[in-house]
Amino acid sequence: QKPHPPIFFGGKSEAILRATAEMGDGWISWALSSSEFKEKISRIRDIAKSIGRDPYSIKPACCLIVSVSEDYSAARRIAEHYVTNFFGKSLDKVGDFVIYGKADDYIDGIERFIRAGATHVAFRPMRNSNISEFISIFKKKIIPYFKGEPEEH
Repeated sequence: QKPHPPIFFGGKSEAILRATAEMGDGWISWALSSSEFKEKISRIRDIAKSIGRDPYSIKPACCLIVSVSEDYSAARRIAEHYVTNFFGKSLDKVGDFVIYGKADDYIDGIERFIRAGATHVAFRPMRNSNISEFISIFKKKIIPYFKGEPEEH
């Protein structure tokens, strides 16, 4: 089908990285720190280059697990509970793909992944997050920041 929808692969195995380099339009990470993300996208680009493909034609995306709130303590409690139950680890033992807190914490986290090579960002709100507050903070502060627009009030 032309044009076809972009095909993104997700995962971190060598087989997935190779498949992405050979035929993917993009790659999306899951549960990788920004430094691991950078290593994986570098590997994809090395493979793509070795087979004669433009390594920068592949769009790297990160998936960030989020708990956003103007109440930092509440966001941290939700994150601690989620991470313990989902990953079986304490919050300080998971990578920076878990972001919690206020708008500035998100901006810093997103920027880390952009510096690591992300051109696309996806968000997965944690269970028990206040979705209305999440959407409001993104609309008023985070989206305008990245689009270079003034914050909404």
